[in-house]
Amino acid sequence: MRNSQRTPIASRLRVAPTLGAMQQAAHRPTFARRAWCLALLVVAWTSGLLAAPAAAEPVAGRGAWSVLSGPLDPPQTASSRAIHDAVRHRMVLVNGADPTRLWELGLGATGSPAWRQVVVRGAEFPAAREGFSAVYDSLRDQVWVYGGTIFASGLTREVWTLSLGDAPEWRRVPTQTGGPVARSGHVAVLDAARDRMLVYGGQCEASTETASYLADTWQLDLAGTHAWTRLAVGSTPPPGRMGATALFDPWNDRMVVFGGWRVGLDPLGYFQNGFVLADAWELTFYGSVTAWSQLRTTTPPPGRHQHVAVLDPVGRRMLVSAGNSWQHRNDLSDTWALSLESGQFNVVHEWTQLAATGSSPYVFGHSAVYSPERGTLVQFGGVGDANECFEFSPTARSWARIDAGVGAAYPSRRTLAVLVPDPASDQLWLFGESGWSCKNDLWSFGLADASSWRALPTTGVSTDCVRRKLIYDPLHRRLLAFGCFRRDGQFRNCSIEVWALPLEEPRVWAPLATGSVVPDGRQEFSLAYDPRRQRILMFGGVTFARAAADLGEDRDDLWSFSLLDDRWTPLPVVNSPGARNRHWAGYDAVGDRMVVVGGATSFYRGFGQRTDCWALPLGADSLRWSALGPDAPMPEFRYETDPWPVDIDPLRNRLLLWNGGSTVWSLSLAAPTAWKPLSPGGEAPTPRESSSMAYDARHDQLVMFGGTDGALRADLLALRFSQPVQARLLSASGTSAPFGRGALVDIALLADEGFSPDSVSIGSLTLAGAHVLDDGLALGRLLPGGPSGGVAPGRRDVNHDGRMDRIVRFPATDMRLSPGDTIAILRGLTPNFEVVARVPLLTGDTRTLAGRLPGLFAGPRVLRLQLRSRLGESLRVRYELASSAPARLEVFDLLGRRVSARDVPVEAAGEQELSLGGPEFRSGVYLVRLRQGAQTTVTRAVIVR
Repeated sequence: MRNSQRTPIASRLRVAPTLGAMQQAAHRPTFARRAWCLALLVVAWTSGLLAAPAAAEPVAGRGAWSVLSGPLDPPQTASSRAIHDAVRHRMVLVNGADPTRLWELGLGATGSPAWRQVVVRGAEFPAAREGFSAVYDSLRDQVWVYGGTIFASGLTREVWTLSLGDAPEWRRVPTQTGGPVARSGHVAVLDAARDRMLVYGGQCEASTETASYLADTWQLDLAGTHAWTRLAVGSTPPPGRMGATALFDPWNDRMVVFGGWRVGLDPLGYFQNGFVLADAWELTFYGSVTAWSQLRTTTPPPGRHQHVAVLDPVGRRMLVSAGNSWQHRNDLSDTWALSLESGQFNVVHEWTQLAATGSSPYVFGHSAVYSPERGTLVQFGGVGDANECFEFSPTARSWARIDAGVGAAYPSRRTLAVLVPDPASDQLWLFGESGWSCKNDLWSFGLADASSWRALPTTGVSTDCVRRKLIYDPLHRRLLAFGCFRRDGQFRNCSIEVWALPLEEPRVWAPLATGSVVPDGRQEFSLAYDPRRQRILMFGGVTFARAAADLGEDRDDLWSFSLLDDRWTPLPVVNSPGARNRHWAGYDAVGDRMVVVGGATSFYRGFGQRTDCWALPLGADSLRWSALGPDAPMPEFRYETDPWPVDIDPLRNRLLLWNGGSTVWSLSLAAPTAWKPLSPGGEAPTPRESSSMAYDARHDQLVMFGGTDGALRADLLALRFSQPVQARLLSASGTSAPFGRGALVDIALLADEGFSPDSVSIGSLTLAGAHVLDDGLALGRLLPGGPSGGVAPGRRDVNHDGRMDRIVRFPATDMRLSPGDTIAILRGLTPNFEVVARVPLLTGDTRTLAGRLPGLFAGPRVLRLQLRSRLGESLRVRYELASSAPARLEVFDLLGRRVSARDVPVEAAGEQELSLGGPEFRSGVYLVRLRQGAQTTVTRAVIVR
C-alpha cells in the first residue's frame, strides 16, 4: 500500500543499498560492500535479528516483550531467496540474515496463505550473508546455497545444503580444490537432467572495477564428490554482471539469463560508471557442446537489476517483475513476459508487457516463485514495498496483495487503530483506522487468556474517518468519536460532532445532541478522560479557518464534554503551554491532573516538532498550566503527522514513551527530573511507525497493534512489566475491606507451582500505594476466619492446594484505590522479577447510573448501608443499624468536601430507608458514610440530574 503523502518507513530501514549507494559501489566495490555489510549488521541488530539473549522475566518494571497474537511475518530483509516446495505446497524463504530460522508460506488450494516459522537444526550454521544463490533439489529434498557476501567478513565460496524434511538441518558441503572464486550477486539454476547446479556471473574482488564483474560459467555436481567444473563454452559469453536473473528452460534444454548491472562500456560504446542491462542470453547444450548466444527478441523492457523472474509452465514463458532501473532513477512495478517457444533456428522471442490491474508493487531485491497450486507468481521481501507479499495472475493479468495469515482470524493490517483495554470485561477493544485508509470495524480480544480475536458487527459510521479522534466512555461503555465533519469538502467549513457506539448489542453509531455551544472545527486535537468528574477534556488542535487549506492555525484552548449530559463547556485556563497539534494528552489519577506531551506546530506547508511536557491540575479553584520536567526524547520511528506514542503507568506513577522500536522511555510523575530509557527483555518488535498503543492496567502491560515497518502489520504486542500472581483478601465477606481510622487489611499472597511468596521482598510490597506494615509471621495478628483461637501464623495454606501462602498486612486508610474502586493492586519485587496481583476490595456495578451499590462494613456486628439512585430522582439510602445508639449519615464529594450531614432515626428496628435530595446534590459521584459508635460504613453513589 502506497500513499503519496507519507514516506514509508522502509526508506529509513532499508537492508539493501540505496540507488546512490549502488552507484558508489560501482566505483568502489570493496569499500561499498563493507559499508553495506555494516549497515545490514546494524539493521539486523536493531530489528532483533541479532538480538542479545532475552531475559527470562521482567525486572523492576523494565518489562519484557512478547507477541500476544497476530499473523506471523518474516523479518524485513532483502537478503532472502525463495524456492517452491511442490511436495509440501509451500514457498520456502531462506533468510540469509538469520539462517537459524526458516520461513514457509502455505500455498495449498484450501485455506488462506499463512507464514510459519521453523527453527533449523545443525551442528553449525552459515554465517549471515546476502547476495547468495539458492536452488531446490527435489531429488534430495534439499536446498543448495552457494556464495554471497558474509556480513562480518566479505565474499565467500562456501557451499551449504538445507534439508527440508520434518527437522530442517544445515550441512556444510566439502568440495574439491579449485572451483569458482568467491562471489556475490550471481545467478544459479538446477539442471535436473544432469544432476548439477549451474552458476554464472556475479561480482568478486578484483584489481580493477570492470574486472570485478564476472562472466564465467561453472557447474557443481550434486552427487559424488561435489566437484566444481568450469564449462568450456564455444562462443563469447555475456558481459559480466551482477543482480541478473536466470531460469532453466526444460523444453529447450537451456539456461536463460536476463538483465543485471555492470560498469564499463554501455551497448553504445560509452564508458559508464554503472548501468542496468536489458539483454537476454541463453546457454544451450548440444551433446558435448555448450554455447552462449544472445537471444533475438522484440523490444525489451527497461533495463533492470535485482528483479525477479520465474518460469510460467502454462504459458511457456519467463515472467519478469519489478526491480531497479538506475538510468530511470526509480523502482519499477511493471510486469513482462518473454516467450520461450523455440524449435526453429534464429527465432525471435517476443517480449510482452502485461498490463495489470490491482496494486502493482514497487520493489527490488525481492524473491519469488511460481505457484502451480494457485497459478500465480508469488513474491516477497525486498526494498520498496518491503515485507508485503504479492501475487500476480498471468491469466487474469492482475496483482493482489496476499494478507498472509490474516483471513478472518485477525483484524486486517492497518495503522493508527484505536486500542481500549477494558478492565471491566478484561477485553481489549480495537476499532477502525485513521491512518493510511479508513476502516470502521470493531474487534475484541480476551486479555485474561490471550484468546483469539472476535469481529463484532456494527451499524453505521461515525464522523470523517481519517480526521476523527476516538475515546472510551467507561460510564456508558461506549466509544465516542469526535470529528470535524467537512460539509462542503473544505477544511475551513467544518464543525465538531460527537458520535457514540455502544459496545453492547445492538452496536449502532448515532450522533449525540450536544447543544449549540461547541468547539471550533479542528483536527489533530487530543482527548483525555477525567473519571472524577465524568467528562472528556479536549485540548488544542489545528483549525483551517482561512481560504488556504494548507495554512493551519494551532489552538491552545481547553473544552470539557460532560458524560452526564453530553454538553460542551469551555474551560478558562492560565499560563498556556503553547498552541499545538498532534500531541498526546492523558489523565494522571494520582495527581488529579491532565498531562500533555510533545506535538507539533503548523506553519505554511510544514511542521515544527515540540518535545515539551505540561501538567494541568484539575482540582484547584483555577486551572493553571505548568511545565512538567524536561523535554521528552523524540520518538525515532514516528511519522510526523502521528500523535505521540505516550501513556501513563499508574502503578508506578510514570509516563511511558515508545520510540517505535526497542526503546521505551519513562518519566517519574512524582519527581520528573529526567527521562530514563528502559531495557526490556524479550524479542523487541521491528522498528515501526503509526502503531497503536495503550496501557493495560489490569495486566500491567503496554499493548501495541499494527503500524508499518515498511509493510503494514497486524500483530498484537505486549510489553509486560511484571509477572501476575494470585492474592486473596482475608475478611469476613471475602471481597470487602475494613474501613476507618486504624483499620487494617490482611492479604494472602498465594503460592503456585512456579512462584514462592517467600521470594518477595516485604519491604517492596505495596497495596494500591500503601506500604506493608508487617509480615504475619513476625507478629501473628488476629485475622478474621483464622484457625482455632484466632491466631493466624504468617504462613498457611489459604486456598487448600497443598502450598504454603504468605500473609501480609496493610493500613486500609492509606490505600489509593483504582478507578471504579473495585480492585486494588498489590505489587512487589523478587530478586529476579516484579509481581503484581489484583485484589478485589468492593463489589458493585459502576457501568450503570441506576442500581444498588453495596457498601463496606467492618466489625463483627451488623451495620449495613445500601444506595438506590434512579435517573433524575433523589438518592435513596437504605440502612440497617447495629444497635439503638445514635447514628449519623454524611455525604462527601470526591474532593473530600462534606456536602450534607444528618442524624439518622434509630427508633425502629430492622432495615430502614430515607431520601437525600436538595440543591446541594449536583450531578456527580459522592461518598456516603454511615457512623454508629465505633463502627463506620462507606459506599459510593452516582447522582444524575
